[in-house]
Order: sequence, then C-alpha cells, then structure tokens
Amino acid sequence: MAECLGLYIDSNMIKYAKISKERNNIKIESYGVKQYEMLEDVLNQIISETYSFKTPISINLSDEMYNYFNVFSMLSKKDIEKAIKTEFEFYCDENGINKNVIDSRYFCVPNRDDDEKLRAIYISANKTEIARKVKELEKYKLRNITPLSTSITNLIETNTKENVAIINIEDRTIITIILDGILYEIKVLSDGMKQIFDKIGIRENSYSKAYDLCKNTTIYTSNSKDLQIADNEYLEDIMPVLYNIIKKFKKILSDNKLNVDKIYLTGAGVVINNIDLYFQENLNNIKCEILKPYFIETSSLKVNIKEYIEVNSAVALALQGLGLGISSVNFKELTLRDKIELPQLGASSGSSSNKKLMSLLTAKVDLGKEFDGTDRVLARIAGTILTAIILYSVFSIAVNNQLQAKINESDNAKEGFYKQIAAVQSDIDDIKTRTNDYNNLIKQIDEINEKASEKYKSKNAIPNLLNRIMFCIPEEAQLTSLKNTEGSHIVITARSKKIEQLGYFLAQLKAKEYLLNITTTSGNKSGEYINITIEGDLP
Repeated sequence: MAECLGLYIDSNMIKYAKISKERNNIKIESYGVKQYEMLEDVLNQIISETYSFKTPISINLSDEMYNYFNVFSMLSKKDIEKAIKTEFEFYCDENGINKNVIDSRYFCVPNRDDDEKLRAIYISANKTEIARKVKELEKYKLRNITPLSTSITNLIETNTKENVAIINIEDRTIITIILDGILYEIKVLSDGMKQIFDKIGIRENSYSKAYDLCKNTTIYTSNSKDLQIADNEYLEDIMPVLYNIIKKFKKILSDNKLNVDKIYLTGAGVVINNIDLYFQENLNNIKCEILKPYFIETSSLKVNIKEYIEVNSAVALALQGLGLGISSVNFKELTLRDKIELPQLGASSGSSSNKKLMSLLTAKVDLGKEFDGTDRVLARIAGTILTAIILYSVFSIAVNNQLQAKINESDNAKEGFYKQIAAVQSDIDDIKTRTNDYNNLIKQIDEINEKASEKYKSKNAIPNLLNRIMFCIPEEAQLTSLKNTEGSHIVITARSKKIEQLGYFLAQLKAKEYLLNITTTSGNKSGEYINITIEGDLP
C-alpha cells in the first residue's frame, strides 16, 4: 500500500491530507486545516499528528508563471524542447527577466487552432523559492513540488466529450480549463480569499476568526428573498472579490473563444455557503457545482463531505505524489536516494510470474528417483536459475554498497553546502549591521557639521549686518538697538527727527535685501525724535 501526505501551503494557512492507495482503492487517512505564524512549527506538528516521518510528501509550487508556445508537431522531442526553450528565452529578454534564476517545466497538448502544431504549456518559478521549500522540509521525504493548477485535475474523472473549468479560489484564484478531456488553459487571477481574509482579519484582529466567519456566511441570491443583508455583515468584504472573479472568468472565455459545459468550484472559497448558486446565477446558468473528489462515496461517509472538500487542494497534491496527474511538472529534483526509495506504484508482489518463479525454486525433488530426460532438463534449469540468483545477489549487494557510499557522500556534501550558506548569510548580516553603524555615524557627523555651520553663521550675522547698514543709514537717522532674538530673526530700533529719513532707511533695507520678510511699527514720537521698530530675517 502506497501513502503520500499532501500539503497545500498558503501565506497564512496549511491544508493537509494523508492519502493511501492500494490498487484502485483510495482512502483519506487524515486531514485538516491549520493557521500558522511560524511555518516550521506547524509543519512539525502536522508530520507528528499524521505520523508521516517516513511518508513521501507532496507540496504546491508558489508564485508560478504560465506561458504558452506553439511548436510544429513533426519535430523530434529534442528539437521541440530546444524550440520551447528558445521561445522562453526570447520572452525573458523582452520582459527583463533573468532566465538564470528561473526553473521551468512544460507539457504539450494538441493545438485546437492548428493541427500541425502542438501547444506547450510552460510553467516557471523562481529557483530561490523552490530551494526554500526544499530546505523547510529537508528533514522529511519531500518528493513532489507541483503546481496546484495541474494537480487539481486529479480530483475529477474527465469525459473526453465534456469541456470543464475548475475555479480554485485559494489565496489567489487559479482557473484550469479542460477541453475534450485535455488540460488546455491555465489562468491566474490576483483576486482570491487572501483579500477577503485580510479585510475581515483586520476588523476582527484574527485571521483564524476570519476563516470561521466565512464558513458561517451565506451568499444571498435572487431566490433568497428571505435572507437579509444585515444578517451577513461580512458580505461587503466578500461579494466584490467574487464578482471580480466571475467578471474576469467571463472575459477569459470570451477572449479565448472557449465554451465550457460545467464549472467546478474548489479551494478556501467554497466554505462560503451558496457560492455555487451565486456563480451559476451569474454565469448564464452554466452548471456550477462544488468539486467533490471522484473516489469518495458520500453514502458511506461518517463525516460531513464538506470537511473533505475543504482540503481538496491537499488531497489533489497527495494524489499527485501517488503517481496520478502530469508527472513532468514536478519541480523537485529527485536525488539518488529519492529514486531508490520511491514506491513502485501499481506493482503487485503477488503477480503470476513471481508465483511461477517461486513455485519452481521451491519445488521438491525426489533424489531417490532416477532422473529421466525431463528431470535432467528441469534440474539444469533450476541450477541455472539458482546460480543466476546467487550472482545477482552478490552483484546487488556490491552495487547497493556503492550506492549507499555515494548517498552518504552526497549527504555530507549537502551538509557542507548548507553550512557554507549559513556562513555566507552570517557574513551578510554582519555587513548589514556594520553598514547601519557606519550610516548612523555619518548621520551624526553631518548633524554636528550642520550645527557648527549654523553657529558660525549666527556668530558673524550681526557684525556683517552692521557693516552693511552703515552704508545705507541716513545721516539724520540713528540706530538705538539691533538684536538677534532667535535663529536668523533680527529686531532693529531706530530714531530720527524726520520721518522721511526713517522711510528712506527702511526702503534701503528692502531694496538691498539686507533683511527678508520685513515688518515695521508705525512711528511713535518721543520728544523731538520719532522712533520705529523694524523686524526681519537674515537672508
């Protein structure tokens, strides 16, 4: 019996499902949904709870990109691969993408518009992101990193005469379109449950509570006349997102001239009650239904089917790890140990050929009976087979020893590599710390220089101003005081027996711009002198 643990990892949530498969019998052993803050902690918890320390694990690819290229079907496999790679390199050059940091996989389907060409669905992702996922699960048996867009098809039995669309509403929405039983189109929408959870989470101050509130929210339709909006206070956060998904889905069908007979809804979005009715009402009555894994018999279930549907994404990934789906889109580079330990799916230890061989090798021979011609032939065959088995066993032991030595060597090299990465990261952190210290010192020096410059400027401000004023003050006017009250602000008091002398002095200050923003008081007479106060700022 083969087993696999499927993990669908979103930005704040993990869905998990452990699946067992024996021949054509598929069973969900354990499943669940967990919110997390520290990914490593919740991963360890799930592995422990499902007892999956030695179970192969299949996870989803993140932030992948999809491109489509057309190639001639008559080319050899090698030339097709080269042509597709060249097309992607052109795409990277045109869009300023560094192709060296991108890992990619592809598969080809018939081109519906041109019988002489194939349509390549090209999936690419950042190598650093893939390496991070491998690092997070290095203690366990990670076997698959696969796009959910292709894995989700594992949950349905496709009809070659039926066109279906799977709308998977998770953090973002991924639309998988299957035409005539063949996966033909994948579209990614930025709209998804992350927008809804974030909005409700801010209001409720809890991401987990936002998820539970969505599960208890019911969408009203034109047939739900008794349902009041006031009873669904979170619909204002939910409905705009779902409306955008429907609008963009319609545009995809229109732009690509695609017709679908049925729509399956899955992902975190299906926890919202009546979401299938809402989609069907707004999609011209195309049949819409919640995606239920094809192998589940609802009549014999002891739990609510909604609990299984809630973890559809994880179930689909687990089935991918058990050999279903498109194998060529696995982004996990299989090590030698992976290949050795991979289960032989579908093989049966009790096959007829094995039974025949075992019966021949274990057959009893009556040594007291004289051998006839047939006995001699059988004895020679048995001896030959026994000799072959002994030689094969010796050879296998030698090869296994060499393989184990290579595996140990590979593990040691990998451990050394990770240590070097850690050392480099430590150096980077140290450099960043020192850079911050130097920047702070430079900032402090600049502030000291600025203060010193300002102090020097203020120190010489009054003498410089007096030096300028002596050339423009009339002979019959007198300065009685000049003060620097604060910063660059100057207050001057002057007197004269003639008001026009003071007016001339004020005009000179403005004309020569010795002071800016000049204000003055009206003159007041004291004895035979007229006194005024002039205020302004040094330029």
